Amino acid sequence: MLKNGDSEEASRVIERMYHINTGSASYSAASLPLLEYEFMKYALIQENGDRSKAKPKVNSICEQKSLVDWLNDNLLRRNLIFMGLMWINVQMSYWIMSFEMKYLAGNIYDNLITSSVADIIGTFVSLILYEKFGMKQSFLICLSLSILGGLMMLNWRNSSTWMPLFLFFAKLGSASTFNLCFISNTDIFPTLFTTTALGICDFSAKILSIGAPQIAERNEPIPTVMFVFINAIAVAYVFQIKTK
Repeated sequence: MLKNGDSEEASRVIERMYHINTGSASYSAASLPLLEYEFMKYALIQENGDRSKAKPKVNSICEQKSLVDWLNDNLLRRNLIFMGLMWINVQMSYWIMSFEMKYLAGNIYDNLITSSVADIIGTFVSLILYEKFGMKQSFLICLSLSILGGLMMLNWRNSSTWMPLFLFFAKLGSASTFNLCFISNTDIFPTLFTTTALGICDFSAKILSIGAPQIAERNEPIPTVMFVFINAIAVAYVFQIKTK
């Protein structure tokens, strides 16, 4: 756009990029000419074929924040807390069901195959739901599938014939929710904080989900009850997370 002389449209795009990447509502007009200069220089260098220097110095313009500075933002801090809790619940329920499968009714090999198929399908289902319905509705649909599967497993836990179907719903919802935690990260946190937020949430969840195998080894129906209970709590977290 700058190369074609459309500086006003380029200015609006660059300002929008600044808001999204920094998560800041404030914008210094003095930064805009420098940004335009850097991107214009980049476009001209690209046109002349000298690609060795074709890198705009945007990082020097964007405001650098420490972790403490980021956490001073009330909305970001709120999202980090509830998204961290979501990660903990999702990973805990996922691993409880994974470790519990050897105690479920029916053939263990049928159950393992069903679980693996549900994991694969869940990856694609979460992407389709997220694209069509957005973050909150996708989380609610997937968590509802997990709860539905868990409740059916509780009511008919001795049915070896239908257990693979119940397990499929439970693992499909759980795997889809697991994947949603990853793909929703960029819509919840500013671009410059997404990697940090992902690391904090995933690390916390992995530490606390160490207790999942111990829960899965308890006598039935405790593991399945915990699976349903944990997913039900996660539903409440969905309504506390705000997209940017």
